[in-house]
Amino acid sequence: MEDSHLTPPHPKPEFIPQVSLLQIIGYFFFIVAIWAIPIASVLMLGIIYIKRVLIPDIQIYANPLLVVQNAFNGNVKFLLISLATPAGILLLYLFELFLVALLTKIFIGYCNYLSPEKEMVGAKGLGGDEQRDVDIYHLRGAIYRIMKWIFARCPFPWLIKWAFSFAGNNKYGKGTVLEDQYYCQEFFETGENVYIDKLAIVSSHLVEGAYGAITLKKVHVGDNCVIGANVGVSPGAFMEPNSEIVNNSMVPKFKKFKSGAKYHGIPVKKMGLEEYEQLLHLTTTDKSNPANIKQIQQNETEQR
Repeated sequence: MEDSHLTPPHPKPEFIPQVSLLQIIGYFFFIVAIWAIPIASVLMLGIIYIKRVLIPDIQIYANPLLVVQNAFNGNVKFLLISLATPAGILLLYLFELFLVALLTKIFIGYCNYLSPEKEMVGAKGLGGDEQRDVDIYHLRGAIYRIMKWIFARCPFPWLIKWAFSFAGNNKYGKGTVLEDQYYCQEFFETGENVYIDKLAIVSSHLVEGAYGAITLKKVHVGDNCVIGANVGVSPGAFMEPNSEIVNNSMVPKFKKFKSGAKYHGIPVKKMGLEEYEQLLHLTTTDKSNPANIKQIQQNETEQR
């Protein structure tokens, strides 16, 4: 007799897309090009500068006393070059970052020519136009990630806002501050004076289900909004101006936040003013002071 409690087998899709050799070559080309071309260009310019400017008078540049002596004798050429060389190195590095962003913009433009950027909900890529859209989505993501890694680890991480605005479709309002976090790569828009704290994850894409269905929806953060530390924001979230997500919270897909409201929890829920102030007190009280321990324990008991 058949057991009615057995779970029926998960239905298999009619078609499971396979990664072709051409796709692998494409990924390899774009990734290597974004890394190699800027580095090779900067190295070539640096070698030319060293060979034509520094090498002919290397004995003087190698001895600071000779550089200063020539300056006192009226020949300031060596002093000026010595002072300008560090600035030149910095300019070459900034030029490399610009080339990374420029190549990313060109390659993203090519991807959009093959399949224009579009929002998706539950796209599995199991044939037809949807498969092409999903394939290009993955390629676009790989290209963005290379640029993100380069800019996030550079000495000027604030340039990442410019990079994603220049190369992609992200928009950042004046005064927006992004701490070290998981940077949203596309379909992300902020108003003015937005603050996103450390280790936040704001993602406009989500891969879910047995076969990796993709949801790609714009995340909008209005003027004067705050996203706290260790907060996860899912695709389709919409924050009206002056709203706040408190630390250690999780935002489900397509969540709407009302203007001026505070939210907290997993998943997030709207907080009253008293609850917000109590939570704020718990996070700011000096726990090293014995006089505060009893009050903190009492507040934690009430929270439970």
